[in-house]
Amino acid sequence: MSNRQLRFRLFTFSFRAAAGVLLLAYAAFTPHRAAAQEAASASAPKADALSNDRRSVPFDPRIPDCRKQESRAQVYSCTEARYQTYTITLQNVSQQNDVNEILVAIRNMFDPSLKVFLVSSENTFSIGTYPEEFARIEAFVKALDRPKKQFRITYTLTDVDGDKRVGTEHIALVLFDGQRTTMKQGSKIPVATGKSDDGKGSPTSIETQFTYLDVGINIDSTLTVYSTGVRLRAKIEQSSVGPEPAVIAGVSEPVIRQSVLDGVSDIVPGKPILLGSVDITGTTHHLDIVAAVEALP
Repeated sequence: MSNRQLRFRLFTFSFRAAAGVLLLAYAAFTPHRAAAQEAASASAPKADALSNDRRSVPFDPRIPDCRKQESRAQVYSCTEARYQTYTITLQNVSQQNDVNEILVAIRNMFDPSLKVFLVSSENTFSIGTYPEEFARIEAFVKALDRPKKQFRITYTLTDVDGDKRVGTEHIALVLFDGQRTTMKQGSKIPVATGKSDDGKGSPTSIETQFTYLDVGINIDSTLTVYSTGVRLRAKIEQSSVGPEPAVIAGVSEPVIRQSVLDGVSDIVPGKPILLGSVDITGTTHHLDIVAAVEALP
């Protein structure tokens, strides 16, 4: 027998021996693997059963507040059984800031697990909870969703020349608590700002540019209610055209007279208060501004 044949027989023998060892090892491992699979499959239903048992734990129906059930499993079962979706639509609050404040108050004052969503276009809260909790939330929102108080404020502007009243103007506005109201009344006065020439030399080739100034009275008011009265923040601006124009570079320009009062005052409803008195420069006149507030039903 040659060396090559001897080596080939030795290689074949070694390969068969290794294959036999692998077969024996696989045969020994297979029963353990099957047992492990059977154990895993047997344990899975038990886990589901435990989960089902948790959901099916009976709770005490005499306790309306699910959070006061004896065990956590009973709290879970009670909440799942009574969980519902509700809506609350605000009837009086319309400002977005006020709506957002109510939303934050709900989230901070009740169970953190409470689900609440604001539908801004409808001013409506969508709430997921159980009936007893919803009853408390509904009462809480109702206490905050109150109609804002409404007032009528009357401004009296009196033009006084020495001790003689030259003219009096009354302006009445309706304001809600915390909301801003503005009023503007007057005329637009044209004022020449320049000229342009197209170079053709004709009289119509020269064009004059104008701008317009607002002249009259502007009132900006915000009213805030307090326990002892109301606080009025008001800006009152009155302007008028002077009797004599000013000539600048050969152009006659109107002279605008202006008086502005800007301040905060505490007012008791039903009692008029003098907000201020403004002297009109270049004349013997002064302007008295009086405000009176009355509550509306």
